[in-house]
Amino acid sequence: MPTPIIGHVISSFLDCDHLITATGDPIVINPAVTKWIPCDGRSIVGSQLALQSGMTHAPDLRGKFIRGLNQIYGIGEPILNQSQANPQNMQIGAYQEDRVGSHSHPFPTNDDGTPVGGAHRALGYPKKPGPSVATAENDNDQRETRPKNISVYFYLRINP
Repeated sequence: MPTPIIGHVISSFLDCDHLITATGDPIVINPAVTKWIPCDGRSIVGSQLALQSGMTHAPDLRGKFIRGLNQIYGIGEPILNQSQANPQNMQIGAYQEDRVGSHSHPFPTNDDGTPVGGAHRALGYPKKPGPSVATAENDNDQRETRPKNISVYFYLRINP
């Protein structure tokens, strides 16, 4: 791996204590001298990254997916692929809440609006509606629509 420069974000299976040991960073995280800090929203005032970028805090990436921006060279520069334009003029480090967009799950119905038997069963639905296995009332992750994922720690390089 090339030598990381300030502003790099890495993912790691090492928790903060083990990363500090592996990198030889000071035991106490101090933005003025520490090289790597967890991406947990803490202050980076006094770091080289803060001086060069104007950022005052590390991004808080806990429990979040990272999204790549399409506009690489800054606001006002042409977007290379309009079909992948950044939503809502997102900028580096901007946070977006989770959301499930409007969508539908159509299946064939009879003239009276009841599901067509064979098509309904072919889609995995029972012939007659039955109790739901997982409902919002008993699902601890009821707000979340998510892809398959693996948990890692994220760290930000704030000093050379």
